[in-house]
Amino acid sequence: MEKIVVLNSGGFDSIVLLHYYYYILGEKNLISLHFTHGEKNEREQLECAEKVCDKLNIPSKVIHLPSFDWTKGNFYNEKFIDAKSSYLEYRNLVFLAYGISFAQAIEASTVGLAILGGQESYIDCSPNFLYNVENISMMANIKIDTPFSCRSKESLGHIVKYLKIKRDEFFSCDHPINNKPCGECDDCKNIEKIYRNI
Repeated sequence: MEKIVVLNSGGFDSIVLLHYYYYILGEKNLISLHFTHGEKNEREQLECAEKVCDKLNIPSKVIHLPSFDWTKGNFYNEKFIDAKSSYLEYRNLVFLAYGISFAQAIEASTVGLAILGGQESYIDCSPNFLYNVENISMMANIKIDTPFSCRSKESLGHIVKYLKIKRDEFFSCDHPINNKPCGECDDCKNIEKIYRNI
């Protein structure tokens, strides 16, 4: 059975992706790859990333990176403005470089990540970016798989409902307050809408 390395932030999108691979596609040979890089919700997301691995009985690797202290965005600032201004320059390229290297080392065939549709304004979420990264990864016969890249976050609600994914299984918030979701950012509002409608 081919191995799939799944980039697992511990947030909503990647937790749904892991459930999707495991239960809907029947992929059991999954390996979770989680990165810490000084984010405000680092501890909470790491806990959720490890919790889903325990639930699905899949191995996990955690890589501790330094913070992106060169960013011109406000990702690390206490005061949250909006998602666009908290962009971390080419973060997905950094994560994918590690993911491809790890996949090659353990002889995995695929690196999966939970990029959603509608994120094309971020260059490292665009179809052109993914196409070019995959051209590099295919030199090592490793596929980049983004099964949600044409879907919205809200459209994942039926997977959440079908697989009974609970809200405490992930941590998604752009501006956590006292280690709790703020309830006001776009992520919080989208997740609230999803759970209200299922």
